[in-house]
Amino acid sequence: MAIQSDRSTERRLFITLATVGLIGCASLLLAPFELLQPPGLNYSLLAFRALSLINPIILLLVFAGVGTWLAPRTGLDAPLIRAWLVGQPLTQIFRRQVIPALAVGAAVAVVLVSFSAISAPWFANTIAAKFDIPLLPRLLYGGATEEILCRWGLMTIFVWLLLKTRANGIFPYIAGATAAALLFAAGHLPMLFLLVETPKAVMIAAIIFGNFLPGFLFGLLFWKRGLESAIMAHAIAHFLAWTGSLIA
Repeated sequence: MAIQSDRSTERRLFITLATVGLIGCASLLLAPFELLQPPGLNYSLLAFRALSLINPIILLLVFAGVGTWLAPRTGLDAPLIRAWLVGQPLTQIFRRQVIPALAVGAAVAVVLVSFSAISAPWFANTIAAKFDIPLLPRLLYGGATEEILCRWGLMTIFVWLLLKTRANGIFPYIAGATAAALLFAAGHLPMLFLLVETPKAVMIAAIIFGNFLPGFLFGLLFWKRGLESAIMAHAIAHFLAWTGSLIA
């Protein structure tokens, strides 16, 4: 069922997504970024963590705004949030989103656990062995903020550009999901180079593939079921992977 929208709804949609994304950014204050502080800098633990949030916050606000502007022009949407904003029923939309999200989240959790088991020896004597991100940032930043950045922002831009070239059918959406997933994967490389002084080629390849596949699946969910389904799947994957690491 199509949900009617207007400028007021679009504005409130942006504010909602920006707020959710900012909460995710704030959760990064729990992550030990001070381990990456260059020698010679004397910032306090909290100050350095706060400084680390500047770039994610700027990107979040930009992509939340661009995605909100372009999404109606591409057929992509955040239908659950939009329905809530206009006072329409949520149950049917949620049911369409949650089952695929659970399936994709479980599959991605297997990828994450497998990657962690394979890569553990590579990082044994590096900063990465100490750089443990708590569950809350994984759920809030990884689950929500990264999806707003990469799917709502980047993927929507790619799909819109492809549609402007008169591409049609499923191609703009598959290609958009692929391009956004590649950038999502590449976005993890700077952290790799901070954690490992000279990473091996196999480590770089593993980071790219290990993040591309989940990103692509999240992109398909965004296209077919809406942004919230991708957010659910991303958060579920992190929760299951975290639970699996405790059991192991």
